Amino acid sequence: MVTTPSGTLSAKNGDHIVVSTHATDDLGLKQLGYRAATGNPVDAQTKVYTPPVTEKTEGFAFNIPANAAPGSTIRVEASAIDTKGQVSQATPVDITVLDAALPTVEITGATTGTTQRAW
Repeated sequence: MVTTPSGTLSAKNGDHIVVSTHATDDLGLKQLGYRAATGNPVDAQTKVYTPPVTEKTEGFAFNIPANAAPGSTIRVEASAIDTKGQVSQATPVDITVLDAALPTVEITGATTGTTQRAW
């Protein structure tokens, strides 16, 4: 299971997200991994256990991409594989990208309040 973040989360471009996963198996876990659907291959990782373990909590991390569109969703998935090769998927977590860019504004002119006539 993905223990953090949980449910639906919102984050801004560039935010650092820490994912905590927890898995158990009566005979032994061989692998535990995660994938954040950012489009960046480094935002997926697998940890292999030799010898296998019956319970494991792992932390993974990634950054919300600078080019992720506001309102888009980044799905975080986790899975575990036991010593028999059986795969279990955690309930995914969705992260909504917030608008991190501030609006721009500038003063384009000023007047004294007098009226000018064109002849």
